[in-house]
Amino acid sequence: MKDTSRAIIRIDNDYVFIRREKKVNNEYRVFYTTVGGHVEDGETFEETCKREVYEELGINVEIEYMFYEDWFDEIDKHEKFYVVRYIDGELGTGQGEEFINTDIDKYGTYEIVRINKNELANYNILPIGIKEKLIKEINK
Repeated sequence: MKDTSRAIIRIDNDYVFIRREKKVNNEYRVFYTTVGGHVEDGETFEETCKREVYEELGINVEIEYMFYEDWFDEIDKHEKFYVVRYIDGELGTGQGEEFINTDIDKYGTYEIVRINKNELANYNILPIGIKEKLIKEINK
């Protein structure tokens, strides 16, 4: 099973996502994902979350709590989503391979974006379960 860890980062009234544009079946699709990646050997989900945020965004975060957990049996994947608190660093200074890969046809494009909490419903945020849970949490 592939274990992955993802971060839900809120800065003021915005959430930080990665805007992806990728060719699927000869058509470009735009979607938004949280920052994260695969758990490496000997790493906890929490350690992975913090490492991935630093690699991809260039910021340090602290785990606040686990927000959501899901299993995707069809692709043998287990994901944990954590709400994290910004500590320091400059957003956009990460050196993750996603941002330096030049094979756009194969991997698509990656862009760091901030989406206002009141606008989340207007975006194709994946997985859909995280979008629904975020919107529900915000509207409490």
